Amino acid sequence: MLIIEDNAENKLINALLKIKKNNDKRLYCIHLQSSIITNFDIFTIQKFITKNIHGHIYNLYLCEDKDIFIIASGVSTKQVDALDSDISDFFIYNDPNKKNIVSILKLSTSHLEAMSLVESKIKDQIEFKPTQNDKKEEEKATDTNNEINMSIYSELIKTIPSRRLEHSTTEILIIEDDSFIRQLLSKSFKKGLNISIAKNGIEGLKTYITKAPDILFLDIGLPDISGHEVLQKVIQYDPEAFIVMLSGKSDKENIVHALKLGAKGFIGKPFTPAKLMEYIEKSPHTS
Repeated sequence: MLIIEDNAENKLINALLKIKKNNDKRLYCIHLQSSIITNFDIFTIQKFITKNIHGHIYNLYLCEDKDIFIIASGVSTKQVDALDSDISDFFIYNDPNKKNIVSILKLSTSHLEAMSLVESKIKDQIEFKPTQNDKKEEEKATDTNNEINMSIYSELIKTIPSRRLEHSTTEILIIEDDSFIRQLLSKSFKKGLNISIAKNGIEGLKTYITKAPDILFLDIGLPDISGHEVLQKVIQYDPEAFIVMLSGKSDKENIVHALKLGAKGFIGKPFTPAKLMEYIEKSPHTS
């Protein structure tokens, strides 16, 4: 069996997308929560996998947090239970209450669940580093001067358009630091929409890359980096992004600047549910 460790999460995302495109109904994804094993040993785990999984194993993906994903065919629940039993008998878990760490997903019916599992891992691993400014600026540096380091996530960024096409329901991302506004926004949308919320620009960029939303509602006045900076980054990652700016400062200068940077609209606070839904319907990704 081939063990993929380098950039495993992104390679697994690409493999799952290919499986979905080819509509291969034979394949399963086995997930081992081996990150909770204190005496982790990949070679022993590999031995248990070979012993218990009798179907055809295509690839084993070893994630950065030590969780393992296996793409295989001809696998049964009985085989997975036997693998789980061997692992629990041999290894020590850092969570003594944890009983089962091996699960199986049939990709023909649970493809989105598998994608979501991997995307959440990528989101947790995205690191940020401060920009390199001159000495004067460096002395004043805070979290607002952070830039996302995306060099190792270039493959994930490339799949934003294809992952967006996989959505079975409309995905909405809200980047807003005001808790009252976040709650108001969440209640303004009709049922049946998937809503993700980020409290600042850095978290928002992470979420955008992993969720590939159909529409982004973006506040201008964020606590770490400005909404205009987030807007520029998102457009850089996803030129087809549909972004609507939110701000209490509905002055002409803010509106013009946002539109020049690539925003598709601007809503001044307070806003109405009808105005929000109007932009959702305008998005080419939700039609």
